[in-house]
Amino acid sequence: MDALIERNVVRHMGGACIHVVMRADLGGETNADVIGNDLDECYPLGRAGALLIGTAAGGLPLPGPATATGVVNIMGNTIRNSRGSCLTTSAINYEFFSGRIERNRILSAVAACAFPSARVLPAGIWVGSIRGLPATTVVVRFNDIVGNAQAGLRIGPNQTTALEARCNWYGAASGPSGVGTGTGDALVVQPGAATPVFAPFATAPIAGTGATGC
Repeated sequence: MDALIERNVVRHMGGACIHVVMRADLGGETNADVIGNDLDECYPLGRAGALLIGTAAGGLPLPGPATATGVVNIMGNTIRNSRGSCLTTSAINYEFFSGRIERNRILSAVAACAFPSARVLPAGIWVGSIRGLPATTVVVRFNDIVGNAQAGLRIGPNQTTALEARCNWYGAASGPSGVGTGTGDALVVQPGAATPVFAPFATAPIAGTGATGC
């Protein structure tokens, strides 16, 4: 499958407002660019994530080993949770594939009352799997991650190789809290995962600037 999902305004949908999936048997090839969409209130039917990249179904057991391939890029989207619902578990849930998560604005998408689902723990951006999927290879850069309780960026336990996560803005010039020493949105690394390369981080909003460094 090859897809371009671009410049949509989606409100009050989901489960997920946008869901890019592999085949039901966890095979095949999926390539997609998700660019410039405006998403809000993506929760009435479930809590998978406002923008979900992974399997079609969220439960266990998985139907078999995941052999799917593909590149899925998440670029320039704005994701909010304007009413502060507890049902939004994540803004971007990137379970599988490879690609880039860049220049997105994740603005108060995860409330303090958000709670885990079967496939994701609360985070503005979640990378990885708690259901036994192989590690993803994704670059997370140049995003504005601001006002997300519990975690701005959370790395799943299957991510045993350090991801590239430089030049994100966490809402404070001092950088992320969590594994960082700053006061911004937290960077959280689940037990078993490798800490991503997150420095240098942006000291001001960066998603809309076109900057190629920080």
